[in-house]
Amino acid sequence: MDQATQSLEEKLSSGCASCGHTIIEPGYPTPLCKDCRTKFIRFPIPLPIKIFAGAVALALLVSMYRLPGNFSVAVHYKRGTAAVKNRNYLTAQKELGEVIKRLPGYDDAKEYQAIAAYYNQDLSTFVTLVNQLQGKEVKNESLYGRINNLVDRLDGYVPADSLMNLCERYHSFDSIPDSSYRRYIANHNSEQFAAARYATFLLDHKQYHQCDSILDALLHNDPEYFHALSIKTGLKRELHEFDSAHYYCDRILQINHESAYGIASKARTYFKEKKDAEGMKWALKDMDLRKDDAYSLATLALAYHLTNNTVERDKLVDAAKKDSTQTESMQYITDIISGKEKFR
Repeated sequence: MDQATQSLEEKLSSGCASCGHTIIEPGYPTPLCKDCRTKFIRFPIPLPIKIFAGAVALALLVSMYRLPGNFSVAVHYKRGTAAVKNRNYLTAQKELGEVIKRLPGYDDAKEYQAIAAYYNQDLSTFVTLVNQLQGKEVKNESLYGRINNLVDRLDGYVPADSLMNLCERYHSFDSIPDSSYRRYIANHNSEQFAAARYATFLLDHKQYHQCDSILDALLHNDPEYFHALSIKTGLKRELHEFDSAHYYCDRILQINHESAYGIASKARTYFKEKKDAEGMKWALKDMDLRKDDAYSLATLALAYHLTNNTVERDKLVDAAKKDSTQTESMQYITDIISGKEKFR
């Protein structure tokens, strides 16, 4: 008898390893009777192991469910940050807005969106985001410095309390007398907003040379000051200095490639030159980017008026009557339609 045969016989003679029954089921390395072997095969899984396995399965299911959403957020974030880098701020604000909608506590997205909002002149959103970021750690030092710089420049877009007091005395900025404007600016010569408002006043009163001098001074101090650049485009159109008008439109678009104002102003410059096909192309391009901007809608209404599409023009004019945010921008167009203002 060899060793293997002897070992097997010893196991068989010792009985069931579980209950000691003398008759075991042959053919298995562990000697067990048939009943015990069946019991062990069907042995229940302990409850803690079941709970643990269930938790793992649930986590896997949740992960599988959330994966498309998480992937989508990552895509929006990547597009948004790339758009900020490429100065496509309208795209950036939309993409990062999707990120923040799904992950409201994602501060990195808010930092980039604050920059986009500033350059889109959406200053209320910019201020809201900056307030939300107060006291939060900004890991990217260059990003932190950039946002701080924009906060410092915000004063140029907000009237000082003293200017608001003057405005309230005369009920509106446009009603402040020329002498009062000049006296105020002489006493507050560091206020960009006041100087820009006075430049607008001078443009409206066709005092072009004085207007140009103030805008030059503003842009000397801040070459990216949006208010001054935007007033310059209108001023140069009125002077029929179309190359200069395009130059200032292009400067706006260099700062923000998707500036609704920059694109619409370029359209108006082409229309002023009587280059209607080119003007219409830019007006429609503006609508492709942003369909709710008052100045852009007014520009498209002007485009339809100049190209004799009165049906579409009147649709826009009628819609503006129901939207107070469009009233001021559309008023200029209705004055052109009625003959009160002459565009060209």
